[in-house]
Amino acid sequence: MSLIVYEQRRVAHAERFVALEYQMCDFCPDGLSPGRSPDRLDALVWALTALLIDEQGETRIRGI
Repeated sequence: MSLIVYEQRRVAHAERFVALEYQMCDFCPDGLSPGRSPDRLDALVWALTALLIDEQGETRIRGI
């Protein structure tokens, strides 16, 4: 879901998050580079899930 909302331009960051951007670029099907934790990427996915999906699993998108 995370990539889709970025592709649809429904997510924007207020400032640069260099460490998060590095994790996003380093992530692959096998995870991050050996020995690396995707802590920031995990937090982003949880935050987007909480903000974009309600308790019943329905998408809740608000316009600005």
